[in-house]
Amino acid sequence: MGRPARALAGQRFGFLTVIRRAPAITKTNNAAWLCRCDCGTEKVIVGMKLLRGEIRSCGCQRGHLLSEALKGRFAMDRNPNWKGGRSLTSHGYVIVKVGPTHPLAHATGYAYEHRLVASRARGTMLNADEVTHHRNERKADNVPANLEVLNSHAEHAVRHRVRTDLKTPGDPNPIIACACGCGAHFNKYDQWNRPRRYVAGHMLARDVRPRRYRRVDVRERSGTKVSANPDDDERSRGHRRRTRSPK
Repeated sequence: MGRPARALAGQRFGFLTVIRRAPAITKTNNAAWLCRCDCGTEKVIVGMKLLRGEIRSCGCQRGHLLSEALKGRFAMDRNPNWKGGRSLTSHGYVIVKVGPTHPLAHATGYAYEHRLVASRARGTMLNADEVTHHRNERKADNVPANLEVLNSHAEHAVRHRVRTDLKTPGDPNPIIACACGCGAHFNKYDQWNRPRRYVAGHMLARDVRPRRYRRVDVRERSGTKVSANPDDDERSRGHRRRTRSPK
């Protein structure tokens, strides 16, 4: 005969409060107890698992309890994959572990290294609108001499432009006359900052870009000689039809 079960009614284990004894739920007839979780769920749990600390909630706190258990075992330098808190993103930028309370940190506790270096070099923290530009366009080269703080994302986009004739942020947009001589006036740059010379539909024929290809006749492509005179070509086709021998 086994020893009597310990009285657990009224005791608390983690998020669970034991209410009363319940019928056995295992083949070995281990003592089971009806417990109420802090979320309001009631569940029958084997008393031995409560005493050993194997179960501390109805399941609603499983992720929270697991993270709390692993936080001390695999935190930072105790993690085998720890690289000093410095990592490389899929976009090629270097991020550094600074903690979630840092002004430049994301929710994960990491911040971009180039923004940290630029803030230290300037002596003040960067705001959300300011952008750090890499002069040599190497994203992992975060030495202070290679970083330049810009006031906006639009100004940063100008540094990476391919076209040089586009309007830059802050430049004036002068009023010009249409180049066709119609007398109409309009802003030189459109809403996409592209320069204009004409009102829509007033472009001169000589300013239209020539075609880079010419239309090729099907017979010319196949090697058949094509006459410059369409009438001669039509007569030759009729001649071929008339002189075709019957099958």
